[in-house]
Amino acid sequence: MINHQIIDKINQTEKEFQSESNCLNKMIIIHKYMDFLKTEKALKALFEEENNKTAETLNSMMTGSTTFADFGIQTGKNNIDNNTIFFYTFLDAMYKTMEEYKTLTDKKEIAEFKEKVELAFKDPAQDMVYNMSFTVLNKKIINELSTEDFIKRHKDNIYFDKEKSILHIKGKQVKIKRKADLPLEHYVLEYLFEQEDKDEEIYYKDIAEEKLKELDYDSQKDWKKYYNACERLQNKIRTDAKIDDFLIFTTNKTGNVKINKKYLKYIN
Repeated sequence: MINHQIIDKINQTEKEFQSESNCLNKMIIIHKYMDFLKTEKALKALFEEENNKTAETLNSMMTGSTTFADFGIQTGKNNIDNNTIFFYTFLDAMYKTMEEYKTLTDKKEIAEFKEKVELAFKDPAQDMVYNMSFTVLNKKIINELSTEDFIKRHKDNIYFDKEKSILHIKGKQVKIKRKADLPLEHYVLEYLFEQEDKDEEIYYKDIAEEKLKELDYDSQKDWKKYYNACERLQNKIRTDAKIDDFLIFTTNKTGNVKINKKYLKYIN
């Protein structure tokens, strides 16, 4: 997932949490949010330190050696934004609680859990920390990923701006969109850059079905138009960026395309 999509998703999740009135649903949203932070590649790396220190931080909070005030939460200190470990740990504890809730089968235990959740959100101090947690963690994400986006526009980085349909490649711009409609070349690039593992080849059939929703793709003959699109794209990159081997693509019913591995190190 590219940076602006991640930012959109975390902002939307925060809005869902703030507008949700049901306490259990709030906990479900927290679980979804933390699961995203733990599994999305960019966020997992961003919060690696926080994730490694959750047990230590939670223990210090439980034993009383660390309090809300130590993090500037009640005193109005200016260091709140720097205490992402505390806020990450706080939401992580809720995440793990929901993991346990998913295993409950006894009706009495489920009812008791829901009652505890209700009480938790009735505590003004705790409710404040929930909201602050989203604010602080999202601020770190937005600051870091926005900086990455800025850096990506410089030096030798390669990325595809699908909104403008422009391939940025080693300081050059390759404009893909020619008229009002997006050409097939655009969707080939979009699908290639969406893949988590860019070492793998992408089959034309997958582009047709998953990106263009062409469920009647005929492997015997439809590969030709995707091969031709790759050929046009390669020629355009050759002309505009002076690179003639950016793509590697094949023919026939198992036709596929991938980015030449020599350029992968330049891709975020």
